[in-house]
Amino acid sequence: MLIADNHKLNMKRVLLYLYLCLSICSLTSCRGCIKPKKTQCTECNGTGYVEQYCRKCTGKGKIECIYCNGTGKDKCSICFGEGTQKCLNCYGSKQTTCSMCFGSGKNSYGEECFQCDGSGYEKCFSCRGKGYNECSYCFGKGYTECHSCLGDGYETCDNCEGYGLISRECSNCGGDGWVND
Repeated sequence: MLIADNHKLNMKRVLLYLYLCLSICSLTSCRGCIKPKKTQCTECNGTGYVEQYCRKCTGKGKIECIYCNGTGKDKCSICFGEGTQKCLNCYGSKQTTCSMCFGSGKNSYGEECFQCDGSGYEKCFSCRGKGYNECSYCFGKGYTECHSCLGDGYETCDNCEGYGLISRECSNCGGDGWVND
């Protein structure tokens, strides 16, 4: 019977505490005992985050390549933008030693070589007498595809990772998605 009396006494204390809490809360603006009612945040639609356009790329998701200034092209590192290279056979002289007389100007009978007309030289077969060849690296264009943007002229914005939007915590609800009424 002693346990039942203790239980009744504890129940009386709990009820008295609740009565006092409710009385004090109703007299003041205290909401300590009563949880406030919350509603979904209208600014973020309950997500806790608000999306805004990326300022770095102005919402495009990509920025102009800093290496090629948006052209998508790099100056060829072999011909330095010329599109041609000095002939590696004649070294730019446009002629080579005659292949018939080996530069002597005479054939095996001591007569004038008909291949080089006695000069000992003939037009370079590699560059066809021009002294240069088309650059084998850029194929005569003078430029190659930009190594950074791969010829696009643009790179993915590192600020928004190419999405054009940035999510930030909602300032209205503090990222909770709910606001107090």
